[in-house]
Amino acid sequence: MHKSTMANLRIIENGMTKTLVLELLMMPHSPAEVTFFILHSRQGSSPPLPSVLIWLSYSESRHEDKERIMAQGSATNRVFRNSMAMTAATLIILLMGFVVVPVAISRVGLALYGVWVILSGVLSYFSLFDLGVGGTFVTQLAMASAQEDRTAVRQVVTTSLLLYMLMGAILIPAGIYVAPRFGGWFHLSMADSHIAQSLFWWVYIYLFMSQAFSVFGSLLIAQQRLRLVSTVNVISQIVNYLILLTALSLRLGLYAFIIANYISWFGTTLIYFTLSVRWLEHWPMINPLKIPKQFVKSLLAFGGWIQINRLSNQINNETDRILIGLYVNASVAGVYQLGNKLAQLTRRFPLNFSSALLPVFSVWEAQHESQDLIRAHYVDASRYLALATFYLAGLLAAASSLFMYFWLGHRYTHFFLIVGLLLITYSVNNLTGIGTTYLRGVGRPRLESYYAIVGSVLKLGLSLALAPEYGLLGILLGTVIGTVMGSLYFLWLFFRVLHITWWQGLGRWLLSLLPATLLALTVVHQVSQWALSLGTSRGITFLSLAAMTGLYTIFFAWLLRLSGFYAPRDIARLQRHIPQRWLRLLQRIQCLPPEVDLT
Repeated sequence: MHKSTMANLRIIENGMTKTLVLELLMMPHSPAEVTFFILHSRQGSSPPLPSVLIWLSYSESRHEDKERIMAQGSATNRVFRNSMAMTAATLIILLMGFVVVPVAISRVGLALYGVWVILSGVLSYFSLFDLGVGGTFVTQLAMASAQEDRTAVRQVVTTSLLLYMLMGAILIPAGIYVAPRFGGWFHLSMADSHIAQSLFWWVYIYLFMSQAFSVFGSLLIAQQRLRLVSTVNVISQIVNYLILLTALSLRLGLYAFIIANYISWFGTTLIYFTLSVRWLEHWPMINPLKIPKQFVKSLLAFGGWIQINRLSNQINNETDRILIGLYVNASVAGVYQLGNKLAQLTRRFPLNFSSALLPVFSVWEAQHESQDLIRAHYVDASRYLALATFYLAGLLAAASSLFMYFWLGHRYTHFFLIVGLLLITYSVNNLTGIGTTYLRGVGRPRLESYYAIVGSVLKLGLSLALAPEYGLLGILLGTVIGTVMGSLYFLWLFFRVLHITWWQGLGRWLLSLLPATLLALTVVHQVSQWALSLGTSRGITFLSLAAMTGLYTIFFAWLLRLSGFYAPRDIARLQRHIPQRWLRLLQRIQCLPPEVDLT
């Protein structure tokens, strides 16, 4: 390893093994994810991944180093604050989206909204041609920023700008081939086909320009200024929606989406560019010929695994709506997008908090904590993540009719089928959340890649096989079966790594949680159907939805108590973190275990 790199490592000597404590910031998608890796390498060898190495100096005393690692608790707090900032930003943007989307659909129509959904999904596949290099930029920027190496930062910026602009130019022939055939592939009317073709190149240019200039936002993320990034993103989205609504009121149709995206992107990029230049104190680009070949090789080497995960995510996130457009029609693709937005709530909020666990797993690995401790905390974290997921999934399923009328104003065909099957998909997939977090935290991302490949191949293969015969149902069943099988495969792999049984890692608590969720869902669903008879206006459905949420929450908590889901350590945590007056209220309505002593 190069001496200049060695100066920027904290090395804990343990026999012939070096444990390198790394802070690796990665952003395969937005929002960014803060990831800690522990990489082990034999004395004198290089780490197996070209990662960002932050945290510093050499010590011959293992005890002293251990104390210094524990002192990095401030870093854990920073991760948690950043996670909370991202969660808050996600919530605000989601709430705004839930208001704007129905208005947009009422102005352009469901069919044209479906055209926009399919067009965006198809063109997003073009971004995969960067060979995963884009996913390494935050890593490289974090390394360079930690070392105050502004030249290296400028190398990354230059690479990003040139890579995506060059890629956009190279793929123009592919765009020329796709654009005139788009309408025929997705069974669009002549008018809709003409609109899609005219929008194609605007979306194409936006895709590569936004990817190229996203490097300036990545620099702020690499410097862990996620609260600033979250604030800018929220403001940008507000501007986007205001422009969109204004343009729609002027009857600009789908061009309103183009105008809103370009203006908000330009403003955000200008802010990030200005902040980056102020930190660099120099023009951000350099002569491309001066970029070292070794730097490019490191990008390509590390980008391989990221590209596998990105491809899998792309298949999981974008393929369904494209297949629905191919085998059904654009209107149903629009309904799918609406149902998916609702079902995605079970992923967006519970999984936002898993990033706070990354440094905990990393520090424990560095300190060689006992596997019993890690196993116990894995089980607890999985229980809590599943609890949040199943609570949301059950509520959304039970009151899906009320959600639809309150949010969209009227009934959409296939909406309940889409929401129901996607809720099953995301609930099962979330069972892998803590395991994948642990593997990233200890520097073993390959197992996650294996499972991502298996799940994506199964999902795509089954959906393609079932779609011609069963249409929408076949596509959704392919998604459910592929995701469930892939998730179970990951759990099998992970339980072997952690040396726990299925009963210890999943069965013991799932047999309490799942029946409670299903029973609460069934009862509240029946009550919500009766509530619909009171009226379907937004005012009435809002009141009904509030009542159903309260009823479901209380009944769900009562069933958890009855089923024995709570463990003694849960009771201690409840008493430590929940105000006494709330605990007394929960105890009065029989939602807490009898062991809770409030005297």
